[in-house]
Amino acid sequence: MYMACNRDVSGKGLLPQISAKLTLVVHVLRYAFWVLSASVAILIVSSSNAYAYIDPGYGALLWQLLIASVFGILFYARNIISKIKSWFKTTKMTGEE
Repeated sequence: MYMACNRDVSGKGLLPQISAKLTLVVHVLRYAFWVLSASVAILIVSSSNAYAYIDPGYGALLWQLLIASVFGILFYARNIISKIKSWFKTTKMTGEE
């Protein structure tokens, strides 16, 4: 017989715990999105002409920043996904058939 390895002591099951954690993650991501959107909007509205030279190496720096950010997010998401999968894994209890 297969039993879930994560046991809940409250008796309500694991689904409410997982749902609460995912709700918190969604709220944090939604808040971060709005803060970032507001920041970008303020920067766009308040910008003025700089009349400055942009070095070509700056474009390479921006590409490197973008690529590193994408891989960092993917690496972090992989850890979160593996933790969520571990909640649903089942293990065979020893001594039971």
